[in-house]
Amino acid sequence: MLAHLSQQRGREKVEAALKLAHQFKEAAPDTPVILAVHELKRLARNAAEPMTLSAELQAGGI
Repeated sequence: MLAHLSQQRGREKVEAALKLAHQFKEAAPDTPVILAVHELKRLARNAAEPMTLSAELQAGGI
């Protein structure tokens, strides 16, 4: 899943949020799931991470 991005850098809260988003999507596949962050730097630490994360989230229907 997406845990590899957060585990490598000790970002447990990011991992928990991503896991929860996937759980919501699995529980209600026809319901849109939106992941919002206060600041982009909370989600990713370099330019490549948000693009990778976005592609993975979209592939998972989030």
